[in-house]
Amino acid sequence: MECHICEVRSSVGYCVECHQLLCETCGVPCDQCRKMSCPPHIHETKSGKALCAGCYAERRAKKEAARAEVVQRHTKEHRDAVDTSFQTLDAPPEAAADEISNEALVLSARRVIEPWRFSLYIAVAGVAYGIVLLFFPNLQHVAFFSRTYPTGALLFVFIAFSGFWAWVGLRNEEFFQDRVKCFYGIGAALACLVLAFVTISQPPPKAAPPSIPGVQVRTGTETTEELEQWRDKALNKYNREQ
Repeated sequence: MECHICEVRSSVGYCVECHQLLCETCGVPCDQCRKMSCPPHIHETKSGKALCAGCYAERRAKKEAARAEVVQRHTKEHRDAVDTSFQTLDAPPEAAADEISNEALVLSARRVIEPWRFSLYIAVAGVAYGIVLLFFPNLQHVAFFSRTYPTGALLFVFIAFSGFWAWVGLRNEEFFQDRVKCFYGIGAALACLVLAFVTISQPPPKAAPPSIPGVQVRTGTETTEELEQWRDKALNKYNREQ
Protein backbone atom coordinates (compact mmCIF):
# COMPACT_ATOMS: atom_id res chain seq x y z
CA MET A 1 0.00 0.00 0.00
CA GLU A 2 1.08 3.58 -0.58
CA CYS A 3 2.56 5.91 2.03
CA HIS A 4 0.02 8.17 3.74
CA ILE A 5 2.27 11.24 3.47
CA CYS A 6 3.81 11.17 -0.01
CA GLU A 7 1.19 8.84 -1.56
CA VAL A 8 3.83 7.70 -4.07
CA ARG A 9 6.18 5.17 -2.48
CA SER A 10 5.20 1.87 -0.94
CA SER A 11 4.84 1.71 2.83
CA VAL A 12 7.35 -0.22 4.95
CA GLY A 13 5.79 0.45 8.37
CA TYR A 14 3.38 2.60 10.33
CA CYS A 15 3.47 5.40 12.91
CA VAL A 16 3.31 4.17 16.51
CA GLU A 17 1.00 7.09 17.41
CA CYS A 18 -1.50 7.61 14.57
CA HIS A 19 -0.91 4.18 12.87
CA GLN A 20 -0.67 5.78 9.42
CA LEU A 21 1.31 3.90 6.80
CA LEU A 22 4.77 5.32 6.14
CA CYS A 23 7.46 4.72 3.57
CA GLU A 24 11.15 4.49 4.29
CA THR A 25 11.69 8.18 3.36
CA CYS A 26 8.75 9.77 5.17
CA GLY A 27 9.00 7.68 8.35
CA VAL A 28 11.42 8.83 11.05
CA PRO A 29 12.88 6.08 13.27
CA CYS A 30 13.31 6.74 16.99
CA ASP A 31 16.95 6.91 18.07
CA GLN A 32 16.14 5.02 21.26
CA CYS A 33 13.59 2.30 20.47
CA ARG A 34 13.95 2.42 16.63
CA LYS A 35 10.16 2.55 16.18
CA MET A 36 8.89 4.53 13.22
CA SER A 37 6.88 7.75 13.60
CA CYS A 38 5.53 10.36 11.21
CA PRO A 39 7.12 13.84 11.31
CA PRO A 40 4.30 15.46 13.36
CA HIS A 41 4.71 12.83 16.12
CA ILE A 42 8.51 12.89 16.37
CA HIS A 43 10.26 14.99 19.04
CA GLU A 44 13.77 16.34 18.64
CA THR A 45 15.85 17.00 21.77
CA LYS A 46 18.36 19.78 22.20
CA SER A 47 21.16 17.30 21.61
CA GLY A 48 19.72 16.44 18.18
CA LYS A 49 18.15 13.06 18.99
CA ALA A 50 14.84 12.12 17.37
CA LEU A 51 12.50 10.41 19.86
CA CYS A 52 9.03 9.01 19.48
CA ALA A 53 6.23 10.22 21.76
CA GLY A 54 6.64 7.34 24.20
CA CYS A 55 10.40 7.70 24.59
CA TYR A 56 10.10 11.48 24.84
CA ALA A 57 7.50 11.20 27.62
CA GLU A 58 9.68 8.66 29.43
CA ARG A 59 12.69 10.96 29.16
CA ARG A 60 10.73 13.93 30.59
CA ALA A 61 9.34 11.79 33.43
CA LYS A 62 12.85 10.66 34.27
CA LYS A 63 14.05 14.28 34.36
CA GLU A 64 11.19 15.34 36.62
CA ALA A 65 11.75 12.40 38.98
CA ALA A 66 15.48 13.10 39.16
CA ARG A 67 14.84 16.83 39.75
CA ALA A 68 12.39 16.06 42.57
CA GLU A 69 14.86 13.66 44.15
CA VAL A 70 17.65 16.24 44.11
CA VAL A 71 15.40 18.92 45.61
CA GLN A 72 14.18 16.59 48.32
CA ARG A 73 17.73 15.57 49.17
CA HIS A 74 18.69 19.21 49.76
CA THR A 75 15.73 20.13 52.00
CA LYS A 76 16.17 20.83 55.70
CA GLU A 77 14.42 17.61 56.71
CA HIS A 78 16.84 15.60 54.64
CA ARG A 79 19.87 17.46 56.06
CA ASP A 80 18.66 16.83 59.61
CA ALA A 81 18.21 13.12 58.94
CA VAL A 82 20.86 10.48 59.49
CA ASP A 83 24.04 10.72 57.48
CA THR A 84 23.61 8.86 54.22
CA SER A 85 27.28 8.71 53.43
CA PHE A 86 27.50 5.20 54.86
CA GLN A 87 24.53 4.10 52.75
CA THR A 88 26.28 5.40 49.66
CA LEU A 89 29.36 3.36 50.47
CA ASP A 90 27.26 0.22 51.01
CA ALA A 91 25.18 0.75 47.86
CA PRO A 92 25.99 -1.38 44.81
CA PRO A 93 28.06 0.26 42.06
CA GLU A 94 25.11 0.18 39.61
CA ALA A 95 22.86 2.19 41.98
CA ALA A 96 25.59 4.74 42.66
CA ALA A 97 26.20 5.16 38.93
CA ASP A 98 22.48 5.67 38.25
CA GLU A 99 22.27 8.28 41.03
CA ILE A 100 25.24 10.20 39.64
CA SER A 101 23.84 10.11 36.09
CA ASN A 102 20.41 11.33 37.27
CA GLU A 103 21.93 14.23 39.21
CA ALA A 104 24.11 15.18 36.24
CA LEU A 105 21.03 15.08 34.00
CA VAL A 106 19.17 17.49 36.31
CA LEU A 107 22.09 19.87 36.63
CA SER A 108 22.59 19.96 32.85
CA ALA A 109 18.91 20.64 32.14
CA ARG A 110 18.00 24.22 31.39
CA ARG A 111 16.02 26.15 33.98
CA VAL A 112 12.34 26.39 33.08
CA ILE A 113 11.03 29.93 32.59
CA GLU A 114 7.36 30.47 33.42
CA PRO A 115 5.99 32.83 30.74
CA TRP A 116 2.75 33.53 32.60
CA ARG A 117 4.70 35.19 35.42
CA PHE A 118 6.48 37.54 32.98
CA SER A 119 3.16 38.35 31.30
CA LEU A 120 1.41 39.10 34.60
CA TYR A 121 4.25 41.14 36.13
CA ILE A 122 4.68 43.31 33.02
CA ALA A 123 0.94 43.95 32.74
CA VAL A 124 0.66 44.84 36.45
CA ALA A 125 3.55 47.29 36.04
CA GLY A 126 1.69 48.88 33.13
CA VAL A 127 -1.52 49.16 35.20
CA ALA A 128 0.42 50.83 38.02
CA TYR A 129 1.93 53.28 35.54
CA GLY A 130 -1.53 54.08 34.12
CA ILE A 131 -2.96 54.70 37.61
CA VAL A 132 -0.13 57.13 38.34
CA LEU A 133 -1.00 59.02 35.15
CA LEU A 134 -4.65 59.21 36.21
CA PHE A 135 -3.85 60.65 39.63
CA PHE A 136 -1.28 63.10 38.26
CA PRO A 137 -2.75 64.68 35.09
CA ASN A 138 0.30 66.90 34.64
CA LEU A 139 2.29 63.78 33.74
CA GLN A 140 -0.10 62.72 30.96
CA HIS A 141 1.65 64.92 28.39
CA VAL A 142 5.30 65.82 27.86
CA ALA A 143 6.53 68.77 25.84
CA PHE A 144 9.15 68.08 23.19
CA PHE A 145 10.33 71.08 21.18
CA SER A 146 7.12 72.87 20.16
CA ARG A 147 4.72 69.91 20.46
CA THR A 148 3.26 67.83 23.30
CA TYR A 149 3.07 64.04 23.26
CA PRO A 150 0.88 61.76 25.45
CA THR A 151 2.91 59.67 27.88
CA GLY A 152 0.06 57.16 27.96
CA ALA A 153 1.34 55.78 24.65
CA LEU A 154 4.07 54.00 26.63
CA LEU A 155 1.37 51.71 27.99
CA PHE A 156 1.23 49.99 24.59
CA VAL A 157 4.81 48.82 25.17
CA PHE A 158 3.73 47.05 28.38
CA ILE A 159 0.76 45.55 26.53
CA ALA A 160 2.97 44.25 23.70
CA PHE A 161 5.49 42.55 26.00
CA SER A 162 2.75 41.10 28.21
CA GLY A 163 0.92 39.72 25.20
CA PHE A 164 4.13 38.21 23.81
CA TRP A 165 4.87 36.22 26.98
CA ALA A 166 1.22 35.14 27.24
CA TRP A 167 1.44 33.87 23.65
CA VAL A 168 4.61 31.94 24.51
CA GLY A 169 2.87 30.28 27.45
CA LEU A 170 -0.19 29.35 25.39
CA ARG A 171 1.77 28.17 22.35
CA ASN A 172 4.39 25.83 23.83
CA GLU A 173 3.39 22.38 25.04
CA GLU A 174 6.10 22.56 27.71
CA PHE A 175 3.92 24.97 29.71
CA PHE A 176 0.64 23.12 29.15
CA GLN A 177 -0.17 22.90 32.87
CA ASP A 178 0.12 26.69 33.33
CA ARG A 179 -1.88 27.74 30.27
CA VAL A 180 -4.83 28.93 32.37
CA LYS A 181 -2.54 31.23 34.35
CA CYS A 182 -1.61 33.05 31.13
CA PHE A 183 -5.08 34.59 31.12
CA TYR A 184 -4.19 36.49 34.31
CA GLY A 185 -1.64 38.48 32.35
CA ILE A 186 -4.06 38.89 29.44
CA GLY A 187 -6.71 40.34 31.77
CA ALA A 188 -4.22 42.77 33.29
CA ALA A 189 -3.10 43.75 29.78
CA LEU A 190 -6.71 44.56 28.85
CA ALA A 191 -6.99 46.79 31.93
CA CYS A 192 -3.75 48.44 30.83
CA LEU A 193 -5.28 48.98 27.37
CA VAL A 194 -8.28 50.77 28.88
CA LEU A 195 -5.99 53.03 30.92
CA ALA A 196 -4.00 53.81 27.78
CA PHE A 197 -7.07 55.04 25.88
CA VAL A 198 -8.30 57.02 28.91
CA THR A 199 -5.00 58.83 29.43
CA ILE A 200 -4.42 59.51 25.73
CA SER A 201 -7.91 60.96 25.30
CA GLN A 202 -7.25 63.61 27.96
CA PRO A 203 -6.47 67.02 26.37
CA PRO A 204 -3.14 68.67 27.19
CA PRO A 205 -3.24 71.37 29.90
CA LYS A 206 -3.54 74.94 28.62
CA ALA A 207 -0.81 77.39 29.57
CA ALA A 208 -1.99 80.31 31.75
CA PRO A 209 -1.69 83.75 30.08
CA PRO A 210 1.15 85.87 31.44
CA SER A 211 0.08 88.65 33.76
CA ILE A 212 1.88 91.61 35.30
CA PRO A 213 2.02 91.15 39.08
CA GLY A 214 0.35 93.88 41.09
CA VAL A 215 -1.60 95.41 38.17
CA GLN A 216 -5.18 94.45 37.44
CA VAL A 217 -5.73 93.21 33.91
CA ARG A 218 -8.34 95.07 31.89
CA THR A 219 -11.28 93.11 30.54
CA GLY A 220 -12.73 95.78 28.22
CA THR A 221 -16.08 96.01 29.99
CA GLU A 222 -15.14 98.61 32.63
CA THR A 223 -17.08 101.81 33.14
CA THR A 224 -15.53 105.27 33.01
CA GLU A 225 -15.15 105.42 36.80
CA GLU A 226 -13.51 101.98 36.90
CA LEU A 227 -11.08 103.04 34.18
CA GLU A 228 -10.12 106.14 36.21
CA GLN A 229 -9.56 104.04 39.32
CA TRP A 230 -7.45 101.55 37.34
CA ARG A 231 -5.38 104.45 35.91
CA ASP A 232 -4.79 105.96 39.38
CA LYS A 233 -3.67 102.60 40.81
CA ALA A 234 -1.25 102.02 37.94
CA LEU A 235 0.24 105.53 38.33
CA ASN A 236 0.54 105.16 42.11
CA LYS A 237 2.35 101.85 41.70
CA TYR A 238 4.69 103.39 39.17
CA ASN A 239 5.46 106.33 41.50
CA ARG A 240 6.21 103.96 44.41
CA GLU A 241 8.61 101.97 42.26
CA GLN A 242 10.39 105.16 41.31
